[in-house]
Amino acid sequence: MKKGGQLTLLVIAGIVAILLALIYVLVVSDYNILDIFNEDISDPNLYLESCLAGDISEIVNSFLENNFYYEEIEENFFLYNDEDESEKVPYLCKVGEFYSPCINQEPNLPAKLKQDLLDEIIPLAENCWLKMAAAYERNGYVVETDGIEVDIVSRQENFEIQLEGNMKITSTEETEAFEAFEIQIDSHIFNLASLATEIVNFESTLCEFDYINWMNTYNDIFISRYRAGDQTKIYTLKDRYTDEEIKFAIKTCVLPAGT
Repeated sequence: MKKGGQLTLLVIAGIVAILLALIYVLVVSDYNILDIFNEDISDPNLYLESCLAGDISEIVNSFLENNFYYEEIEENFFLYNDEDESEKVPYLCKVGEFYSPCINQEPNLPAKLKQDLLDEIIPLAENCWLKMAAAYERNGYVVETDGIEVDIVSRQENFEIQLEGNMKITSTEETEAFEAFEIQIDSHIFNLASLATEIVNFESTLCEFDYINWMNTYNDIFISRYRAGDQTKIYTLKDRYTDEEIKFAIKTCVLPAGT
């Protein structure tokens, strides 16, 4: 083979090797090459917020779409048909006997929601923490860090992601230490969960919840209720400010047919 042909093969082989390396970085590995061009580390809290906000928004949307669950439930649900679409609505309170009040299926729904959210958020937060450390190193800092702890503080108007960990960065000029970060998430999902719990408490003790009177007193959430043929009640809660919406089912104090 002539030298020109050999040179061409070497060039092609080199290009293929570079492409394979890029494919690995972009598809297989956890490293995001765009981080190099998007790593403003002047404000670590803002860096973590930017790293996490989009993923957390998607996670919250999944919990809203699946009515307080991260994934679509496969049992203990009512199949609700609305505008030619079927939706699996979870029973939050249910009973199989006539005349008896329902049994709460999620006795501490806000706490369960918090833990389920943490299960999804913690791995993302740990990854963003490591990315931030790597960003400082790429900018010439010596980084000392350990793991982080993640918690959620729920409020009526939002919830807060709290990150606590030790990171010390050292340059030729100075040393800085970071310990705690807070990220505000503009979602009212915990307020919806609290109201759902209140409704379940009434239905499981008094067999009824006066949602009309509740809306006359409070105006932040719109409540609608649908009664199915098997006496299941489908509650829909919609936040008037964020338009976030969830549904849940209750079957309580069931009467025999014909009574």
